[in-house]
Amino acid sequence: MISALNGLHIAVFADAGFEPALLLTANHALQREGAITKVMASRRRPLDPIAADATVALPAPAEVEVGVGAGAGVDVDITTAEADAKDFDAALVIGGEHGAELDHVKLAAFLTDLRADGKPLGAIFKGVDLCINCGVVDGARIAANAAQAPAVRSAGGTPVDDAVVVDGTLVTARGVEDIDAFMVAAIEAIRLKFRAGADGATDLNAIGTATS
Repeated sequence: MISALNGLHIAVFADAGFEPALLLTANHALQREGAITKVMASRRRPLDPIAADATVALPAPAEVEVGVGAGAGVDVDITTAEADAKDFDAALVIGGEHGAELDHVKLAAFLTDLRADGKPLGAIFKGVDLCINCGVVDGARIAANAAQAPAVRSAGGTPVDDAVVVDGTLVTARGVEDIDAFMVAAIEAIRLKFRAGADGATDLNAIGTATS
């Protein structure tokens, strides 16, 4: 049986101070479905995760091709300056502490091109803030808590107080605790975009909104 995302190239953007549970879970879930993932960041240097005492405890997958562990940094496969949206089928934005090294201009260009090509984009937790700042939520329904709602509206989006929201090829989630539901929705959105022809056409908007 062919995996849902077999052979698809997916960028996972993270920043220094990222949540290890998010990056581990996202990579594991995508690779398990046959995707080829690349960790993307603004700079080609190992990314340090958020301090251990500040993380949300989630069980880490046992098998995942990304070098992160307790106290360890993550190797960056490609930078936003090097990345071309045409080389990827989808992207997930994990984000991080959004430090001084973050290149908003290059990230915004990549995400804008990805969206213009109609390719799936997922964002969770601080990754949602990045997508707002990069101007790629205009006209979309976005999972947002009360604190994020004004920024979503200012960026032209519609905030929705649900754990996970799917709006066409854009999938967003509010927090770290929503990672499992987020990955189910993100993988389904990518599958429907690239694999639905084998099973019959499916309307992406029919996925609906997952709630906590």
